[in-house]
Formats: sequence, C-alpha cells, structure tokens
Amino acid sequence: MTWPEMGMPLVRLEDAYAPPEKWSLWILAEEHHGPHWRRGFGPLDAERLWVAITAAAITQPITFIRDLGPFERTCRVPMRLKLNDRTATVLTVWHYDFADAPPRLVTACPTT
Repeated sequence: MTWPEMGMPLVRLEDAYAPPEKWSLWILAEEHHGPHWRRGFGPLDAERLWVAITAAAITQPITFIRDLGPFERTCRVPMRLKLNDRTATVLTVWHYDFADAPPRLVTACPTT
C-alpha cells in the first residue's frame, strides 16, 4: 500500500479530482475563497485554476500530513501559481480516502 510521504509530491496526482461543487460552493464561492482568488489573480474559472494547481503540484513537496486513522490522510501542499500575469503562494489541501487512492482536492486558497 502506498501512502503519501512528507517532502515528496502527491501520490497518484495524475488521477486527482475535485468534485464540481467544491469549486462552486467553496473554492470560488463569493462567501468563501472566491474574493481571495479574484483579488490575487483577477477573474478565474474552475477549469483554468484546476489545470494550474495540478501542474504546479507535480513538483511540490507535501509539507504536512494529518493521519486520520488507518484509512485516511490529508496532505498540505503549498505552491506558487502564476495566472493572469500575477504570482502568489497558494495553499492546497488534499485528501486520501485509503492507501493507493487518488487524491481529492479539499481546498485551495491564495495566502499572499
């Protein structure tokens, strides 16, 4: 069984996913992280942001892992993104439902 490891990139990133409601109800939602994204990068859509996040995550190391018991883990992966000629640090959090599972994006938000 393969779990993600500190200091390494996410395991199975090529199979990563984010449910559509994650974008509309949380990451880009007006009442949650949407204003942070617009202030940092200007207008964005979920597809363009997903491509940028997954492309950056390929080489970025996991900086924190929360062990949620024998079957689940969450991983924090900060990254620098450049969109609309602007650059900022973005914090992403990913969830693994079980060892060898594909990562699911939990949240993403610019931090600077």
